Amino acid sequence: CGCGAFCLGRPAGLSVVSDAYLPSGRPSGRIVIPAEFRRQLNLKEGDLIRIRLEDGVVRVTPARTALHRACELTSQYVFPQRSLANELVTERRQETTDA
Repeated sequence: CGCGAFCLGRPAGLSVVSDAYLPSGRPSGRIVIPAEFRRQLNLKEGDLIRIRLEDGVVRVTPARTALHRACELTSQYVFPQRSLANELVTERRQETTDA
């Protein structure tokens, strides 16, 4: 998708609907994501995840998936042939010249 080095694209197999009923957690507050879910999400040990509470529902999303979605949403406003950083530097230099 052209998001940059951190985006690995959308994980394969996300269209599969899976369901599991698990104990509510351990005394430490940890919740174990079932192995099948981790496989479908291509989650490896140490991968970052995003945890969000939405209307009483806990959503767990791999960070790379959240980043990919953000890139998709913002890509319509970014043009590969433009460097917004360079434009900002040019504007700042112009402002100091005009002052």
